[in-house]
Amino acid sequence: MESITQDAISRAVSGGALGLGSLDDAARTAAAMTTAHACSLCILRFLQIPTGPVYLARSLDVINQSLGVDTAQPASNTPTPCTVCLGTLDMALVDRIVGAFKEQEFDAASAAVSVELPKSVYVRHRSMQVFLKGINPKLGSATPTDLKDVIKYMVCQTLFAEHGVLSDMDSDMRIDVGFPHAESASDHQFLFDRQGSSIKTKT
Repeated sequence: MESITQDAISRAVSGGALGLGSLDDAARTAAAMTTAHACSLCILRFLQIPTGPVYLARSLDVINQSLGVDTAQPASNTPTPCTVCLGTLDMALVDRIVGAFKEQEFDAASAAVSVELPKSVYVRHRSMQVFLKGINPKLGSATPTDLKDVIKYMVCQTLFAEHGVLSDMDSDMRIDVGFPHAESASDHQFLFDRQGSSIKTKT
């Protein structure tokens, strides 16, 4: 798989940041999200950096340096999973998914990948937007790069690089990726329980 250079990441960060303000704005955003224990890849998402090779970096130190994150306490090395994506962007998980596919010895030239996230991720996503709005108002209305799209990209690119399997949503071979997270399973329940809520639990 192509290695990700510091220069490539710096260009990606610069391109994303310019849509939201200056590079100083990007640095403030990165610092705030690091304080909130967000991972480096979620910081890239909230800077609206589109899916691409930057998300495949094996060492997040190079991303942290480009974002201006203090590498003495990098966002990627927090003691708990990312507070936004709950660790679903961890490259180790991608390797496990691809490894499980390999173990089954499927004879497939292509595959369609779908992703189901913990419900609490959506609450955390919106909470981070509200948090960042106080730092950079543009972030309150900006649309971060979609988490599912990033996960699909990471899985599909790794499948192709290691096994030559192409991404094709019309493929008969389907890979359904789910991320159960029991610790946060009830985080969203307040949306249903609050007085006057019109949200119904799916049955």
